[in-house]
Amino acid sequence: MDIEVDSLATLHQFRVILEEKTGIPPQQQKLMFKGTMNQEDKTLKDLQIVNKSKIMLIGTKVEETKKIAPETAALQTNFEDKKEEENVLEQPASKKVIEKGPPANGITPYGGKHEPLPSTGIPGLVNKQGSKIRLTFKPDQLWIGSPESTQKLPFGSVSDIQTLPIPNHPHYHVVVLKLGGNSQYPIFWVPEQYLRAISVAILGWQG
Repeated sequence: MDIEVDSLATLHQFRVILEEKTGIPPQQQKLMFKGTMNQEDKTLKDLQIVNKSKIMLIGTKVEETKKIAPETAALQTNFEDKKEEENVLEQPASKKVIEKGPPANGITPYGGKHEPLPSTGIPGLVNKQGSKIRLTFKPDQLWIGSPESTQKLPFGSVSDIQTLPIPNHPHYHVVVLKLGGNSQYPIFWVPEQYLRAISVAILGWQG
């Protein structure tokens, strides 16, 4: 099967495209290219996938899983629900990011006032891998820029946003982008004054 996809699409975005083509949901997909592919926030270019690359897909459609092993499917669903509910702040990788403190080039946070998004984006943020990133908001995309690459995330791929205050760091938050299934992308050291504007830009939420 030939799949047309932007080389700057993330692995998760590629999984969503595969679901549309095959009916296999992302959480049921096992992708093989020079080994198992599991770095969801990496772009296809980062993963060295080029034109005409051959990727092996192993997976089962949801309806087939229910027919073959409904009990197994139920157990897996329950496990994934608990995993999704786990507090991001309690995960070991998150604790390492928080221990290092906010980057020096970040915007000073404060509470009590909602600010519009800066036209130049929000610098001084960190992803779960500990890489410094900048968020830039385009008309229908969130650009997540790092020294290595820029990921372009369509707003439509974000199903929900969770915000968590970072303990002992007033007015700093973790913004967790929910990307469908159990996939999520946490962003650390987001200043409190931009939380509402981020939700409005991505989800259209005006509450």
